[in-house]
Amino acid sequence: MADTKLGLSKTGHFLRNALTLATLSKAAYADDVAKSPEFQATAFGNLRRIENKKTNTQAFVASDDKNVVLAFRGTSAPQDFVIDVRARLVETPLSAVHAGFGAAIESVWPQVGTEVRKQWSADKTLWVTGHSLGAALAVLAGALMPSDMPVFQIATFGQPRVGDKEFAATFKTRRLKLYRFVNNNDIVPTIPSRFVPGSLTPPRFYQHVGDLQHFDATRTLVDKSDDELGLAPQLLETLGPMANADAKAAKLILSGLRDHGIDNYIACLKHNLNLK
Repeated sequence: MADTKLGLSKTGHFLRNALTLATLSKAAYADDVAKSPEFQATAFGNLRRIENKKTNTQAFVASDDKNVVLAFRGTSAPQDFVIDVRARLVETPLSAVHAGFGAAIESVWPQVGTEVRKQWSADKTLWVTGHSLGAALAVLAGALMPSDMPVFQIATFGQPRVGDKEFAATFKTRRLKLYRFVNNNDIVPTIPSRFVPGSLTPPRFYQHVGDLQHFDATRTLVDKSDDELGLAPQLLETLGPMANADAKAAKLILSGLRDHGIDNYIACLKHNLNLK
């Protein structure tokens, strides 16, 4: 019988690779990643888990004979993540990034770099992925990876904004291939808000990075370039000074939390690949 496990290929279709990476992003949520059905559904082994309990940051590195993958765990309570997200910027070698995300990646980076180097070799392809908070850390990890250990591709699911316009410009110079998947009204890609609080002289703004891949309400991949995506403009209209539609706004927010779930991203990818 042919091997049906999910794998990664440099020459494979980007949606098939994304399905594998989304499955690994879900596996990152498991207490025992190696025994999770998601990880066991992939062709990967040699798993090493990384954790910093102080910052509650988790990741894992795994490999097969041709690939190494670095996957970051997201937040298990997206509603808390949305409410508690800190919008302050801090300066880093990558320019200004979100303070919480910067602290999280810094807390595990020595272990991450060491483990990736152990499993990587010049004949292997390096991939990075994550969902939610894990998506933000995947972006930073891709940008921080040393040039002698290049990242072939990053795929993120429900990624929040990571840094300011200068960070976006710096990220672009790295020429990293980043597919940023957003499901319908997912609320997390709309945070932090574009305007950085307290930055009036001069004002500063968060800016997304990566190649937007947007799924509509029917789970279909569609062309969409609006940085604010679907939820924020609808909320602004619903909560506008001339509007009286709190119930509609509440429904939008709840749908935004629902659309954020990693299972919905996996379902969207399967839908576009005509898989059950």
